[in-house]
Amino acid sequence: MTLTLNIAGISDETDRIRVFELTPAGAEALPAWTPGAHLCFDLGPAGSRSYSLIAWPGQQDGRYRIAVQREDEGSGGSKAMHGLKPGDRLTATPPKNDFELGDHAGPALLLAGGIGITPMIAMATALSAEGRDFRLVYAARSRAVMGFGAALGSAFGDRVTLAFDDETPLDLDALMAGLDARTHLYVCGPRGMIEAARAAAARAGLPGDQVHVEL
Repeated sequence: MTLTLNIAGISDETDRIRVFELTPAGAEALPAWTPGAHLCFDLGPAGSRSYSLIAWPGQQDGRYRIAVQREDEGSGGSKAMHGLKPGDRLTATPPKNDFELGDHAGPALLLAGGIGITPMIAMATALSAEGRDFRLVYAARSRAVMGFGAALGSAFGDRVTLAFDDETPLDLDALMAGLDARTHLYVCGPRGMIEAARAAAARAGLPGDQVHVEL
């Protein structure tokens, strides 16, 4: 099964991050999805690319939203996406979730690096709506390249911590110190960050089955 999606709107979050609003090309409603899910797009000669679905508090308009960071040194998928315009159509597989938000009793620690923030937005939205305990820690190279920082602060207040490599680099050992033993850690970002977070969680005594990652 494939979905044909219409690009209903495009906005620039940063110089390199572009947000796409997608609606069904036909009359049928879009399939439901859960936090952490992604769509896999067929981009023709550029191949297929997967992008996480985004949902903010109060956003229940039946649209899909994704954010695409342009990778100038990449193989062309993100550049193909950035070349699209409102009214263009895309083909994608239905939402698939390999990064599920668990229904656990303990707190959730959401740790994102760079464009890895995208699945965390929907997770934070769901956790907040359910009244569950969570923190969101979001690291980027600098304020200039960080997307969604202001919106996250507005939506989730002091549950959000922002870290910048050129100002206050993220100290993973300090972050993991003193965690509630029931905490589930969710990490999405560059491979090096994921590996470092796993190692820090292990040093802090967090069981491996409470660490969930997506590259």
